[in-house]
Amino acid sequence: MKRLALSLLSLSIITTGAFALTAQDVEKEIQKIENLPLQERVQKMNELKEQIRQLNEQEREKIIQELAEKQQMMQEKMEEKKAKMQNRHQEMKQEREHVEHEMEHVEHEMDNDVERPDMDHDIEHPDVPDHPDVDTDTDKDTDIDK
Repeated sequence: MKRLALSLLSLSIITTGAFALTAQDVEKEIQKIENLPLQERVQKMNELKEQIRQLNEQEREKIIQELAEKQQMMQEKMEEKKAKMQNRHQEMKQEREHVEHEMEHVEHEMDNDVERPDMDHDIEHPDVPDHPDVDTDTDKDTDIDK
């Protein structure tokens, strides 16, 4: 197993000289490594570190700069999404409060509508006289008609 690991490490060091390692390459390798079992993950990460060590200073700086820029962009996107979610949450909260207020208003109106028929018994109607001496029968012949 050690011999295989050393062979892979040697191969990766030799290969690194043959082509330039990019930030995208490093990122892809890290993504692959993340899904490996622990022992393999440690081994692969050490190999990747060795590849990076073998680069000249300018190549390392370039990769580090690219990764930092990408990380910064991802952070900004996350913050944008967070702000959008917070705004949407606030809008939904305000909408819910508005709907609750409207429901309270409707419930209050419904309560008042229910109370009105009960109150009709107590209301005096001015066009209907309460006095028994007043004749309200309009079908009777009056002296004017004769």
